[in-house]
Amino acid sequence: MRTFLAVAVVVCPMIAHGLDIVKDGQPKATIVVPAFKEDQANEKKWTTMAAEWVRDYVKKSTGAELKIVAAGEATDGNIISVGHTPLAQSAGIATDDLKWDGCRLVVKGNTLFLIGRDTFGPEKRDYLGAKGTCKAAAMFLEEFVGCKWFIPSPEGEMVPEKKDISVPDDLNRTITPVFAYGHGRYLYGTGTPASFANNFRTAIVAYTAGGHTWPVWVPYTTYFAEHPEYFAMINGKRVGDRWNHLCTTNPDVKAILLREIRKKFDEGYEWAQLAQSDGYKRCECPNCDALDNYREWHGDDKTFFFETLRNNPCERIHILHKAIIDECAKSHPDKKVHFIVYGPTSWPSKKFDRYGDNVVAEVCPHYEYTLPVWKPKVWAQTVYVYFWGYYHGAGIGPKYTPGQVAESIRLFRDNNVVGIYYCGGGEDWGLEGPAYYTAGRLMGDPDLDPNVCIKEYCDFIYGEAGMTMAQFFDELHKRVQGHRPLAQIGRDFKSSEVIYTTLFPPQAIQKLEQLLMKAEKEAQSERAKGWLRLTRDSFDYMKIHTEMFTFYRAYLLNKSAPNLFQLKESVEKWKAFRQKLLDYGNDKKYVNAWYPGWGVVKAFIDEGGHMHSRIGAPVNWDFDKLATRFTKKSAGPARMVVARAKAKPTIDGVIDEKEWEGAAVQEMGQMEGYVSKEKTTVRLLFDDEKLYVAFACDEPTINKLDVAQMGHDAGIWGTECVEIFLDTGATRTRYQHLIAAPREGAYYDGQRGFITDPLNPVIDKDDKSWDPQWERAFKLDPAGKRWTVEAAIPFKSLGVETPTPMSLWTANFGRERYAGQKSPSLYLWAPNELGTGFCEPLCFGEVYFEKAPEKK
Repeated sequence: MRTFLAVAVVVCPMIAHGLDIVKDGQPKATIVVPAFKEDQANEKKWTTMAAEWVRDYVKKSTGAELKIVAAGEATDGNIISVGHTPLAQSAGIATDDLKWDGCRLVVKGNTLFLIGRDTFGPEKRDYLGAKGTCKAAAMFLEEFVGCKWFIPSPEGEMVPEKKDISVPDDLNRTITPVFAYGHGRYLYGTGTPASFANNFRTAIVAYTAGGHTWPVWVPYTTYFAEHPEYFAMINGKRVGDRWNHLCTTNPDVKAILLREIRKKFDEGYEWAQLAQSDGYKRCECPNCDALDNYREWHGDDKTFFFETLRNNPCERIHILHKAIIDECAKSHPDKKVHFIVYGPTSWPSKKFDRYGDNVVAEVCPHYEYTLPVWKPKVWAQTVYVYFWGYYHGAGIGPKYTPGQVAESIRLFRDNNVVGIYYCGGGEDWGLEGPAYYTAGRLMGDPDLDPNVCIKEYCDFIYGEAGMTMAQFFDELHKRVQGHRPLAQIGRDFKSSEVIYTTLFPPQAIQKLEQLLMKAEKEAQSERAKGWLRLTRDSFDYMKIHTEMFTFYRAYLLNKSAPNLFQLKESVEKWKAFRQKLLDYGNDKKYVNAWYPGWGVVKAFIDEGGHMHSRIGAPVNWDFDKLATRFTKKSAGPARMVVARAKAKPTIDGVIDEKEWEGAAVQEMGQMEGYVSKEKTTVRLLFDDEKLYVAFACDEPTINKLDVAQMGHDAGIWGTECVEIFLDTGATRTRYQHLIAAPREGAYYDGQRGFITDPLNPVIDKDDKSWDPQWERAFKLDPAGKRWTVEAAIPFKSLGVETPTPMSLWTANFGRERYAGQKSPSLYLWAPNELGTGFCEPLCFGEVYFEKAPEKK
């Protein structure tokens, strides 16, 4: 920089000279901060922090230590004025016109001013609000000292060695952030120069309760005992539980929500979130149900979201929240209601066009579709994005590429998005690091080329191996970019098994392995070797998962001894590798320096970790249980032979052994094949006209059996029930589905795969218009601690003739058990080892029909 200026002076005498900060390794400036009063604790904390960043990183770079003094104290040489000092006021450098946490870097005379728009949250949330002065300090360090922050570790920051630091003496720059905030869980922390330089910060004093304020402002623990009418009526009774669903037409509910949001505004919050409970269940009282045709999520996810919900928005919530929004506009016109666009409120109301100039819409899933729809209806939008996070199919593995990040951030910028919350990120720096870094850089400038960010990242982090690692990530990202499209096809494609085996076939793993090995040979510096170790661990995590799932699929296709042995070996390999990762915790120094995000990884893979136990099989298999799959109840595909009935069973719910003589009793285990504690059996018979099915369900807590009141074709699967799946053509692509619950009138019948969407052939629609004339009856036996169901299904209703001798169907039979449990236990006759749920025709068992008796 100084050489350039020296030459420039000769060519063009009008060019600015430099204001020296450090010259020949000696300090040439003093840092000045305001002389804070006792009641300015927050201002002092953050401004002092910014000043200390300047001091500390200048020293790391040059060895020169700049003094920090309060305004009014003596200074030597040039001055760096940090924050809202009297010097800044005298120089007329203001921040009132700046947006978000905008900042200024200005030189006047012998003083460099680093100043920005500063606002401060309440004591417990002092990190909220604009910290423009911190932003100014970070920008100075990045541009004039040459610092960059790639990974949140001392080993992940670049601080060049210098003898001289100076700034142009005509410097006058204003930096206006594109977004009010960018926030992520495990990325660059809060209150670090990395967080400000890479745009992960919050410039709004915004109140949130984790996204859902109803449970906080109208808690059932406070109100339900005296006012059950405040809470949703579900299945004929008011319900007060941890989900905290409210009656949207109760005037007191509206008054309480309005009072509480106004309190937050009065406490100094600029934005306050207004949001229904998670997992929303509607109030079924007549007043609420009269407002719309909204019903709970049902059928195919995409069909429900893009068709049913879009055409039938949850007006009851929209109307309630709009009334609160309008009242807030009167009492607090300078405040913003942060309105959640999620679940039942994903699509806007059809009863009014605009929500108001005091509304910010927090858009969640499917933002690429809903952002343009919401844009004209609110003042601005924010997004809650799911780019990364251990809850995806890849678990800790890679999920979203820098190119996809760039595409999304530009979409946000173009649709008046002012804030981005990243639900996840930071748990896989080994393979996702370039994407995290790209996200930060593009939040500052959405038009940056992500490939430039990747190269910059690889060159510094991997040193001599940077070029090879850029090739490695190019190959990796070609595969990873398929993660989101694959998961969007449907639930069955979100599992770890499908994600890894689809995205990383053997040839892809081999190519990535070769590039990583080449980089490991090229690395010379300790930094490059250290970060390659992390990438190696992340890659091996991905590779071992892929290997294990591949061997598991081979075993399913051919349950031979060699395949079984190979699978067992891969499971043991995973267990050893998992222990290696967990053992890193014994070396805190190593983890702190070289493994950011290790705590998240530990919580995810540790058998006793809260994430491991909570997330479950569809996302991250319990691999210890996988190792015991070979001793499960099931051995080979489930099969049964259906006997001819000697006498037509009476469908009364009572399983008479004489009537059911000859029917083989089939025991059902847990959904994925493990033996269940609560015995559940199914048996079948048939005659010329009907198929007969009987279930017997042991229930040790039958006194807690609470079957929801549901009518025909309601969501019976959400309560105690038994299920019948019949694929009469053994197609393994379509089936007829019948459900019966031990409550009068609670049953379901539908078929799947018989109707497809011509605009989207991937979607198989449920056809609930199919109404077979089947009989069903149940019987509760409290003394015997069990309940039973009998059913008779006419072949005519199934659209088939009476089965001929040894006809083959595929079928399954299930039970959902809720009694005395927070979440249901799931049982299947033919287990689904794929972990994709009940409705998986690929896992149906084989059902053969006995020969008809010969006539005498």
